[in-house]
Amino acid sequence: MTDEDDAARAEELQAESWRVATDLTRRDPQHEGYALLLASLNTMFEVRATRVAALGLHLQDSVVLMLAATAVLAAATAGYASGLKGDRHPVAWLIFLLLLLLVLNVIFDLDRPRRGLYRMPPSPLLDLQRTVREEGP
Repeated sequence: MTDEDDAARAEELQAESWRVATDLTRRDPQHEGYALLLASLNTMFEVRATRVAALGLHLQDSVVLMLAATAVLAAATAGYASGLKGDRHPVAWLIFLLLLLLVLNVIFDLDRPRRGLYRMPPSPLLDLQRTVREEGP
């Protein structure tokens, strides 16, 4: 199942949940439980919308370009300064490059929480799903 399939299924479930809750509320508008159900569903839908929006936010291309340019300029400046002095420190250069690559990797990896080394765990959502299934309708 792809992310698009999951999103479509979530939309279907959301619409169905809202339809059932509003039908119940129309049948007995004075029932306090139905009003609480609608409020809870509304909150859940807002949280989902916020989560979907957050997953869609990424660094702008200009920021990525600026980070890459900064990395290249930092390496070039350090290399130029090293050339002026006539000193070569291969170990220091290797550490510098590895740290630079590590920092850039972490920035880009955290920017895309659904892929890479650092992934956003779905465990809170899976726990909620398991609880709902156990309690049942």
